[in-house]
Amino acid sequence: MSKVIAEISMSLDGYVTARGAGQEHGLGIGGEAIQAWVLEEPRSPVDQAVLAHSFEETGAVVMGRRLYDIDQARATAGDKDVVVMGGANVIDQSLAARLVDELRIHLSPLVLGEGTRLFDLVGPTRLVQREVITSPRATHLTYEVVRD
Repeated sequence: MSKVIAEISMSLDGYVTARGAGQEHGLGIGGEAIQAWVLEEPRSPVDQAVLAHSFEETGAVVMGRRLYDIDQARATAGDKDVVVMGGANVIDQSLAARLVDELRIHLSPLVLGEGTRLFDLVGPTRLVQREVITSPRATHLTYEVVRD
């Protein structure tokens, strides 16, 4: 059965972009370091396996600044998962609307101090930790979102 999965990379202090994010610097000034586990070659076997698993299971992707029709994405995805990614606002909207079944955070070992935070729109949300996978460039966390 397909799931709606919110997936994003984040710094240890909760930022998904560095300061100065915009058209010229999509992840902010120096924000590419948040995505080092994906962008830096060679990737570790662990990071490569995390990416491959995500690609294999994904049937549709929702991304952007606004929440688009997840029902339409589910229809497109068929039996595969719908992945909501990039950026913080659309993931926050999806979580706040209780549309997300699973949250995957790729936690990068860096502190940015400022930027775009995740979870600014979300009220209290219960999560159950399902998986933790570590690599030299990230800790990959998977949580089930509990819908009360």
